[in-house]
Amino acid sequence: MARLRGAPGYRYVTTPHPIAVLTPEEVRERAARALPDIVSLLVGEDGPRR
Repeated sequence: MARLRGAPGYRYVTTPHPIAVLTPEEVRERAARALPDIVSLLVGEDGPRR
């Protein structure tokens, strides 16, 4: 997606969809699973490239 938008090196974190049907607890669980990748991106470590 980033490449299509003209930013081929842009790194981001994804989560599986759908999310609209999740309970608040399930959203918290997804956020907790994504947190290490988010922190990695923010502090400049080698995070996921998607």
